[in-house]
Amino acid sequence: SGEAVTEVRGRLAASEERAARLEAELDISRAAAVQGARLAEEARCNASAAAERATEETACAHAREVEDARARFEGEGNAAWVEATACSARAEVSRVRADAAEADAAEASARASAAEIASRAAGLEAAAAGDALAALRAALATAVAEAAMAFERANAADAEAAAALARAHIADARAAAATARAKRSDFRADAADCDAEMSRELA
Repeated sequence: SGEAVTEVRGRLAASEERAARLEAELDISRAAAVQGARLAEEARCNASAAAERATEETACAHAREVEDARARFEGEGNAAWVEATACSARAEVSRVRADAAEADAAEASARASAAEIASRAAGLEAAAAGDALAALRAALATAVAEAAMAFERANAADAEAAAALARAHIADARAAAATARAKRSDFRADAADCDAEMSRELA
């Protein structure tokens, strides 16, 4: 019974250690998810700022080209060509802005898909961790119940051993009493024989 109790206690300690380790790993996973979301948001802000700067720089470059062209050809009376060049430049700026907007939309869609995938993965991971933790807690409860039963069996065995020892002591006491009674009977018989012998001698 002592070995069973020791084994159950060892299993109980191992289950408690596994539960604590799983809780710590779950906390680390949650912290990593929060950190990843923060880094993703920072990357999105940086990408948006870079796209805006690129669009602005492209528009400024085209505007400078238009102004340079206007300055070169105004003196030559070629205003129509300058205006056409300006229109072409403005169209190019619009196209660049449209491409930038399309890129931003694609980036936003990709970020949304990545966020959804990350959310699903986090949900699956949390569910798996929760299931593992629930199973571990159930195993821990089973180990506790087994420990309680082992203690009860050990106590019952100890009580039975104490009762057997008490019965043995009672049997020894009874045997000693029987021996004393037998010796007393022998003593009485010897005394009676002595009395008879003395009576015969006196007669």
